[in-house]
Amino acid sequence: MELLSPAGNYEALVAAVQSGADAVYLGFGGFNARRSAGNFTDGEFERAVEYCHARGVKVHVTLNTLIKQHELDGFAGAALQAARAGADAVIVQDLGGARLVKELCPGLKLHMSTQAACFSAAGVRFAAAQGYDRVVLARECSLDEIALCARQGVEIETFAHGALCVCFSGQCLMSSLVGGRSGNRGMCAQPCRLSYELTGAHAARGCLLSPRDIMMLGELKALSDAGVCSLKIEGRLKRPEYVAEVTRVYRRALDALSEHPERYAPDADDELALRQIFNRGGFSRAYLDARFRDSDITDPTRPNNMGVRVGEVEGSRAGRLRLRLDTALDEGDQISLRLGDRETGFELKQALGRGRVELDVPELRKYPQALSGAEVYRAASSAQLERAHEACQGEHRSAPVDMRAELHVGGAAQLELRAAGDARNADIADVCVRVKGAQVSPARKAPLGQDAVRAQLGKLGGTPLRAGQVELELDAEAFLPVSALNELRRAAVDAFEAEVLRRRRGCPPPGEARRAASSERHAPHAAQPLVIVQSGDMADAALGDALYWEPERVDRASLEREFAGRPQGARVYLRLPVMLTSAELDGMVGFARAHGAELAGCVLTNIAQLAERLPGELVGDANLSAWNARTLELLRALGLKRQTASLELSCAEISAADCEGLERELIVYGRATLMTLRHCPVNARSSARHDECRLCDGGRGLKNCALVDRKRVSFPLARYRGASGCYAQVLNSAPHDLIGRLGRLPACDAVRLIFTNESAPERRALAQEARAATEALAQGRACAHAGVPGATAGHYFRGVE
Repeated sequence: MELLSPAGNYEALVAAVQSGADAVYLGFGGFNARRSAGNFTDGEFERAVEYCHARGVKVHVTLNTLIKQHELDGFAGAALQAARAGADAVIVQDLGGARLVKELCPGLKLHMSTQAACFSAAGVRFAAAQGYDRVVLARECSLDEIALCARQGVEIETFAHGALCVCFSGQCLMSSLVGGRSGNRGMCAQPCRLSYELTGAHAARGCLLSPRDIMMLGELKALSDAGVCSLKIEGRLKRPEYVAEVTRVYRRALDALSEHPERYAPDADDELALRQIFNRGGFSRAYLDARFRDSDITDPTRPNNMGVRVGEVEGSRAGRLRLRLDTALDEGDQISLRLGDRETGFELKQALGRGRVELDVPELRKYPQALSGAEVYRAASSAQLERAHEACQGEHRSAPVDMRAELHVGGAAQLELRAAGDARNADIADVCVRVKGAQVSPARKAPLGQDAVRAQLGKLGGTPLRAGQVELELDAEAFLPVSALNELRRAAVDAFEAEVLRRRRGCPPPGEARRAASSERHAPHAAQPLVIVQSGDMADAALGDALYWEPERVDRASLEREFAGRPQGARVYLRLPVMLTSAELDGMVGFARAHGAELAGCVLTNIAQLAERLPGELVGDANLSAWNARTLELLRALGLKRQTASLELSCAEISAADCEGLERELIVYGRATLMTLRHCPVNARSSARHDECRLCDGGRGLKNCALVDRKRVSFPLARYRGASGCYAQVLNSAPHDLIGRLGRLPACDAVRLIFTNESAPERRALAQEARAATEALAQGRACAHAGVPGATAGHYFRGVE
């Protein structure tokens, strides 16, 4: 398996390469999902690619934000720049952007970003049909799901270590709609790391949405057996020492797995090293076990580094501590004392041995409270950081080369470098270069000795090469100054590196970046839009022109039972949930096909559903993230009749992205789903397995719960349930309400009302007002809708960056 490490800046890139990464992923420009990382300037980017390729390391470029219409040319230029610099692959979320890469840079490998929310076999099949070479699976996948995805003919990459997004990959709107910074644009404010209060029968307080980091050191063989080709370490916002240490540990583990797969087991010291460099309340295996426990996913006590527990305080007085330590500590270690919700930290000025010790800490005198019983944590190990720092210095990553020198009197000195047979990288394996140097003269005093020549030519330190065998053809009276031998060696190394880089610069003809822009022609839209109601209650079908039925239970029996109760003559579309396992999706697709004659159509929320044969009219929901005309053209070609505009686009941006032959829908009322969670924050208070929980069925689950933030803003919780357990949803605190401002919105063919926790009378009134508003729009009249108190217009008028 490939080991893929993060490079948030040049120092982190060097750390990854020198610590054993097979490939790195990095960002440059404005189209990467970690815009707050150091990232790379144009000059640094080209230098980084050359540095990696000279050492046999691949470079994957993150162009993984969603792309607005006016940015298509800029995105195309970034892809071309990546290709010209010799990058090996680009990681892309935007479906229209991926089409551009295939057109303009056909020789560049295309990887589907985890932000594209691919987590099922159908999603991988869709990616294959669109020309992707690799899929970075969403982190919500179980091991069985990963194995199923790996059998679809596309390379599979999975995250092996680092931070876990609590929201289903690529579907978080919380940072955007609440904080004004879009995670889909690389500006996530990380609201999941804040403290919340859970209201309801299972009240709790803490960092209830903050997941532990993942650590798959013990799962490497299982992932390899499942068919994973690349293991990804998260961390483009982490410092170089973190990158070096985590890469070092996983390199050791993968080498051990390769040498003795039948005996592989994670090394205890390596696991400790991972905990020490960074952990959030320990680690989890995410959702690799389909029967995970919700309590394993998050740690409510703290959202940042926990460190490693090393002892406790037995007593304290006036700045003097009596400690009992389980492990020795070094001078320079960062120590944290924690007692209840109190915490204080300091740097050790002296080394301490194991057992009972006393320590004078003058700065603690300002804390008059007794610290007896406080736990002692080592937040940072000075020895570990020094080791990681040293790993980034000098050259530890080199390919072996055999050398052959010819030094004949009267002729030019010649040196040949040939990659040795055990070179790990295929691009280097058969490289051979030959250079000529200064003329060899007869010796006036002592001629050249073979040992001296071999020693001088073998001095390859500081280069990505190391000397293997050194053969010599040396005349007995031959002489060449040491400076000339050094110059001959340097010329050969430069020629070798140049040949390696030349082989990696296979950039296709660049094409015209202007081809990125779509037609400026705008499609005509209806004078009076349809009124669509989205609801889980079949009775709401009578409120609009059609119902987007959003079932709370997605098993076949429940679907059949609810669908049988639909009103006579109702136009019902089945809205498929954004997140389903392959088995659950197969079940819903089977239900839809069985009732194709009775369903008006289907509403699609995930790319996996684009790979399925579904009946009736197909409507793309806002979750499909069609931000530009290129994506809209693809969706139209795939058979969609109508596409819903993203809630992250402004009116002007929606208008700019248009596609003839594809209708437009706008969400004008309802609470947006800010997050879809694979785990349940209510069941996380218990030790029950996720798929065994029945709290909601007993009336004590999510339905009447909410998360309340530090500003006392309340976010209601909802859910839908499949065979694998519930999928929890965090709803916006306030509904969108644009009913009274339809005249200010872009032209559209349908407006949608999303009903969640409104009462039946409220729903009827809102539907009637929406009908009146569309009629007023068609007649050019003003609308009398007063608006819902506390509602929001979202980003329709303010936009988001």
